[in-house]
Amino acid sequence: MKMTRLKTIGLALCAGLMLTSCGSDKSASALDVIKNLPASIKSRRATPKPISAAEIAQALQATNKPVALFQVENRKNAQVLLSEVERNGAYQTFGNQSRQAVVLRDGMITASRGLGGDLMSVEEDELLDMIQSRGSGNVSYVQRFLTPEYKTKVIIYYCSVRPGAGNHTPLGRASIPTSSVGVSCKATGEASFENSYYLAGDGTIVSGRQWMGETIGYVDTQLLRY
Repeated sequence: MKMTRLKTIGLALCAGLMLTSCGSDKSASALDVIKNLPASIKSRRATPKPISAAEIAQALQATNKPVALFQVENRKNAQVLLSEVERNGAYQTFGNQSRQAVVLRDGMITASRGLGGDLMSVEEDELLDMIQSRGSGNVSYVQRFLTPEYKTKVIIYYCSVRPGAGNHTPLGRASIPTSSVGVSCKATGEASFENSYYLAGDGTIVSGRQWMGETIGYVDTQLLRY
């Protein structure tokens, strides 16, 4: 994912929310629903209340836009619902009024904003292609983070892809048949990680467990509508 495109995420998020706020009553209702769901994915102090099936159903009824559910494991499984605010080809930016945003490409996380320790960008082509083809092999994968000194930290991982090896329970209940792919990644001097992806027939990652760096850790994802 190109760094130049990521500079527009914050503006696109704000613009998308402004347009939604000025739109129909249905869109305004959707923002009210999402605004009133568990507030901040950043909170570590109290054990957050899981988003209920009723709240998910209410959010889906309130908007026709794609909606995704995210759960951060190392933050006491804090959950947040985000709706799509921008789409650029295969890339979808999901966000809320708190200016938290996650960018997905066919369900794979490629960037985040407003979560703390954000993933700035990735180079995901090789890994995503292998996952979507349900192939087996070794590929490279790159993650970029911004350090406290405002320098870009680039981590190059070498990943092993194994179809049928998803070893993590998908977040929520899958409403469509999926196939699983497991990925093991290592980088010199960095934490290794094990991701799991659950793909629909068209290759979209509808659920998964994805590593977003040492600060955020693992994030469970589920596309409720895409």
